[in-house]
Amino acid sequence: IFTDLEKNFIRVTENDYVRKNYFGVSQSLLNSVSDMLQGLVSKSGYFAFSSIFDYESFPKCSYKWNGFLLESLITEYDTGFRIISPQIRDRRYQRGVIIPDDSPFDTFEDLVLGALLSNGISTLTETELLKYLKMRGLIATSAIPQELYECPKIPFKNEVFTVITVKSKQ
Repeated sequence: IFTDLEKNFIRVTENDYVRKNYFGVSQSLLNSVSDMLQGLVSKSGYFAFSSIFDYESFPKCSYKWNGFLLESLITEYDTGFRIISPQIRDRRYQRGVIIPDDSPFDTFEDLVLGALLSNGISTLTETELLKYLKMRGLIATSAIPQELYECPKIPFKNEVFTVITVKSKQ
């Protein structure tokens, strides 16, 4: 129910919301935020909310910067970026990952698979995958998201995750 109520509001902190018709941001601020995000995602193609520790460098804004405000700006305005998250939604924590609008990844599983493939990784134990995801900033928790256990492109069998690559027919 709360998700439906949120549709008319912009979340500005963990517990504070502003009605959309009272919330205003300038195009200049949105452009500055887009530039900041471009800098964050430029190296890996993504950047997790859990990896943002310093909001001091973000442009001046009438609200105090935090992950919830940033997430609202990305979701509600055209910043050139979008957010993908593990399927379990928990309003208390930000598990989202910021990616460019034109990123080929549609789901968290796609992003993990793409990261593994780009690093030439084909098999990992649970412990290795957990460490990999944490080191890459893809998760901040101490548990592998459940959808990765159910992902057909990275099946978990005999205590090992194996990346399934599709070979193109020639």
